[in-house]
Formats: sequence, structure tokens, C-alpha cells
Amino acid sequence: DIIHLFREATSNISVHNAFFAMHGDSLEIDLNLSYGRSSEHEPYYLASIAKTFTATVVGMLVNQGKLSFRDPITDYLSQDLVEGLHLFDGKNYSAEITIAHLLNHTSGLPDYFEDQPISGSNMINRIFEEPNKFWEPEEIIEFTKANFKPHFAPGTDYHYTDTEYVLLGLIAQHVTGLELHEIYQ
Repeated sequence: DIIHLFREATSNISVHNAFFAMHGDSLEIDLNLSYGRSSEHEPYYLASIAKTFTATVVGMLVNQGKLSFRDPITDYLSQDLVEGLHLFDGKNYSAEITIAHLLNHTSGLPDYFEDQPISGSNMINRIFEEPNKFWEPEEIIEFTKANFKPHFAPGTDYHYTDTEYVLLGLIAQHVTGLELHEIYQ
């Protein structure tokens, strides 16, 4: 059976984490399996898998007519948050960033996680410096605005950045009125 196959597959020493989900209304199947081999010394880090969930949520909101890929982010985010977000070559491009730019990594925004900041540490180093700090999404955006410079004007190039998906999560929260973890659920 599926559960036996899943357990057998995860018994391999090189498998650290595995997830399996199957749902079928007509067959009344709703199966969710997970396996993880971690401890306090080996924390499980989701990394970019959450981007897939966020992009799916945004696609669903587009399908529901609640937003469009062409919408500027200023339609959904506060003026304070967007203010000074994308200052590049003496021009403020903040109002020109669209949802599509965020999804496609073409906004030109810096990556708060790994890019080199103007001064100080990027987020990956800050996490090690302050392991118990919980960063709210708005704090991450303010941290990015204060410490990094955009790479290019929106839509003119590609740069992989976690910053864009923090903004997409905030947009999804604004549109639905739910916290991002509730939307995922």
C-alpha cells in the first residue's frame, strides 16, 4: 500500500525530509504523510519551497478575479511600505513594479537574504547573529529598503530575490484578509 511504500522510500539514510499528499473526493481519499529526520541541532529549513505556495495562491487570486498579474503593487500595499522601495539611478520605480515582476524575479529589487548590503550583514548572517529574532514581513521590507540597492529598472532584467515573495505574501494577505499561513491552509 501507499503508506508502506512511503515508509520504505523514507527509510533510505539519505532522505532527510519527505512529504506526500493525495486527495480525491470521488474515492474519499485524503492522505497526508510526512517524514523528517531532524533535531534541535538540525533544524528543517523550508527555503524556497514556500515560493511555490505563494505563487500558487497569487495564481488562484488571479483566477478568482481578485487581482491581475499586471496590477501595480501599490494597489495592494501601503504607501509607507512601498515608499522608497525601488530607487534606482535617481528614479523611483516603486509604483511601476507589478505582480508579474515579483513572480518572475524581474522587479530589480535586491535579495535581502543573500545580496551584499550597503553596510552591515545580509539576512542570512543576521539570522546567525540573532537566532531568536522573529522578523515580521514588513520589518524585512524595511530592512531591505534601508540596507540594499535595487539592481535594475523593473522588467529589464532578472535577479532571483526573496524580497519579491515577501511582498507577494503581503499582497495575498491584503486581498484575502487572512495571514499567509492561514491562506496556505
